[in-house]
Amino acid sequence: MTEETAALTSPPPTTRSEGSAPEPESMEPETTQAPAEPQGRKSSPLVVVLLIGLLIAFGAIGWLWQQGRTQNASLRQDLASRLDSSDGIARDARAAARQGQDAVADLQRRLSATEAALAETRGQQSAIEALYQSLARSREDQLLVEVEQAVGLAMQQLQLAGNVEAALAALRAAEARLGKSDAAPLVHLRKALLTDIEMLAGSPRLDVSGTAARIEVLVSAIDRMPLAFMAPPPEMHAAAPDMPASFPDKVKRVFRDLWSELRTLVRVERLDRPDPAFLSPSQEVFLRENLRLRLLSARLSVLAQDDRTYQTDLRLASEWLRMYFDSESEVVRNALEQLAALAKLRLAPDEAPVLQETYKRLRALQDRKPVAVAPTVEAAPAASAAPAVAADDQPARPPAASAPEKASAAPAHAAPSAGPLADPPAAHDAPAHAAPAPAATEAHPAPTHDAPAAAH
Repeated sequence: MTEETAALTSPPPTTRSEGSAPEPESMEPETTQAPAEPQGRKSSPLVVVLLIGLLIAFGAIGWLWQQGRTQNASLRQDLASRLDSSDGIARDARAAARQGQDAVADLQRRLSATEAALAETRGQQSAIEALYQSLARSREDQLLVEVEQAVGLAMQQLQLAGNVEAALAALRAAEARLGKSDAAPLVHLRKALLTDIEMLAGSPRLDVSGTAARIEVLVSAIDRMPLAFMAPPPEMHAAAPDMPASFPDKVKRVFRDLWSELRTLVRVERLDRPDPAFLSPSQEVFLRENLRLRLLSARLSVLAQDDRTYQTDLRLASEWLRMYFDSESEVVRNALEQLAALAKLRLAPDEAPVLQETYKRLRALQDRKPVAVAPTVEAAPAASAAPAVAADDQPARPPAASAPEKASAAPAHAAPSAGPLADPPAAHDAPAHAAPAPAATEAHPAPTHDAPAAAH
């Protein structure tokens, strides 16, 4: 458009406008050109056209200029509005950026706190795992102590009392405790316990309750046993005296009567088997009570599996029955037979069973070295100031408990006095059997075999 405007406004090279001044170079007198007016007439329409074109051009230029100003103003207004909106958008963007930065900072703080909490949680988890392992070892050690106590009790019952039933009960209780634990090191111990339980279950056992009941029947029959000196003498039927018919018969009768008189002057007795002594009523009571104490002591020996005291009590009871009671009586004869049958029993085996495999497994488990597990705590990231998490100290591992001491009191058997006729003890002074001592040899009071002093 500017090029068109320049073309319209520039004057043509061969024409001049009407009001322009003549150039001095061209102001020569025209002597040869006579017809000047017709040329001017010919150029006037062109000038008009040019003027009209110039007017149109100037109008177009003005209109274009006005349009340009209008467009420029509208563009400026649009640009200003857009700048205002851009400023608002920029302000909003800056505000959003600040909010985003605040949110990012908040998220970073939260992330730092979360990482710190995660590190603390991991540290606590490690400490809890270490504590759990320590508690698991403590429970395992406690279980081993309980099993060892049960096995020790079973060994005491086997070696000292010979009570297989009590030993089996203790071992089965220990095996039940091991069955509740799934720890791998305890599997072999449980197998050893099951092996020992099967071994004890197959071993010969004494009928303790039946033997004690048989002795109790003998005790209840003491009051019905007659004494020897109370036995009625054998009936002797005196023959009717016959009158001798001849002299030789009379001589024989005289010699027979003389021999009878001589026999009354001399008496021959067996010293190794004295006649039964006559006892007073009080001595009879003492004899029966001492015999009862002997049998009760034998019953307690059965319960305590004390074979030595058991045999001694039965032997003395049999001797007193033969010495002071009527052996011809059915009650005494049955009692002697029962005592002979009871004396054939052996309360304790020649060699007590030993739980060797179980003790070997126990010692192997107790001698193992515990492995210390230290909890590991992961450090928090450097960007966040996470609090230091201190691992909880592991609880001290309880030391393996030692085997239970097999300390028990020595058996206290109430030995009767010098003879069966001594004063009986009071009712509360009955012979008491304490738990036998673990010594290899037990000290027993030497039984007295003195015959009671007979009161004639």
